[in-house]
Amino acid sequence: MRDTMPLMERPIFRAFREEANVISTGGYHDGVSTNIFLNHGKDPLVNLHENVHDRIFSSCPDARILAVLLFGERKEFAALEDKRAIPKFSELINAMYSASEFAHEVFATYLSIKVFHISEHSAQAMRYPRDYQKYYEFLSVPLDERLGSSYLQYLVANALMVNSFSTPFYRRFLRSLPQVITSLKFDENPNQRLIAMMDVLGSGDRLDRLLAQLQRIADEISGSNGFQTWNLQSEDAWIAANGQERQLIEYAISNFLFGWISREARLEMYEFDERDSECFIKFANLFGYGPGLTPENRTAPF
Repeated sequence: MRDTMPLMERPIFRAFREEANVISTGGYHDGVSTNIFLNHGKDPLVNLHENVHDRIFSSCPDARILAVLLFGERKEFAALEDKRAIPKFSELINAMYSASEFAHEVFATYLSIKVFHISEHSAQAMRYPRDYQKYYEFLSVPLDERLGSSYLQYLVANALMVNSFSTPFYRRFLRSLPQVITSLKFDENPNQRLIAMMDVLGSGDRLDRLLAQLQRIADEISGSNGFQTWNLQSEDAWIAANGQERQLIEYAISNFLFGWISREARLEMYEFDERDSECFIKFANLFGYGPGLTPENRTAPF
């Protein structure tokens, strides 16, 4: 039987609803839109936190599936012609939310803080309630002491985020339609993927070897473009770097990290396929998630 409770009253959305009380009642993301209360509209931490949620929903493959489903549910599945599929889609919403809530909050909390100058990180973290500080610590404790620059911290965390929400489920789900998959495999679970990847980064000398490789990549780019090489662990060096050089290095490091993390953790990462894009559009259209609202046409906040 279909759960007919209003979207924001469903127990499965408890965390998103309670996020309205975070940072002195700042805002929340309901999976469809960013909601920031007027008295916190100019608070950068509130905006950054909710924008990370939005970026996940608008740009990461698996989260885009959930965004469409949440949009359909908010409209009470009015555009869905075959109403017999509603219970299965509702079941999938619950499964996907449960499998991604932890990862969502880890990245929204950690990345929102890392946008600030490194000297402000501790103070910004203290603005969060203790539960959210634990989300921050899940990444900051194993990473920050060994990644000396906030730029490097951000790039590694961003790669973890993309990998967590880019799983084989995206293709498996889209190509299974009109049959509706209602359960996720282990490697299709963003929470489990994040935990597995952090286990890899924290084991042995893997992180040290990764840092050495990232430095080699940066040195090669600097050398081939006539720039002076600099230490990726230095916050001051990142700030002082030529804008073009920094952009080239960030791009190269991010591309390397995507592949390295998935290989080391033995997790398949979704790779773009035009057929999947066509399938996604057909899937979105089932719920009236039209051209103006499809994730491909939304502007990511970062």
